[in-house]
Amino acid sequence: MWVKKHFKMTAKGINNEVRPALLPHIHEQFGDTAEASIQYSISEGKAAINVRLGKEKEKSDREVFSNLVTYLKDEIKLEHAAVLMFYTDKNEEYIW
Repeated sequence: MWVKKHFKMTAKGINNEVRPALLPHIHEQFGDTAEASIQYSISEGKAAINVRLGKEKEKSDREVFSNLVTYLKDEIKLEHAAVLMFYTDKNEEYIW
């Protein structure tokens, strides 16, 4: 999905431009069971992206995480964001 070169970093910009571009990419990279939420913090002036995966952490996920950050910067043109990956196993949830 194409995103404007410079979108307005607001809740509306996040919802109208970033979310439609990011969610298909998340499903493509992590599968249809992956969930993602995107919020915009007015006080911090940046987006917060949480990706919840229903699997245990794997070594190869570091590269996938790096690719996601690159996609956010280069394709979506998102300059500032906090990105968290949530993994689950049988007994607990943990964050990478």
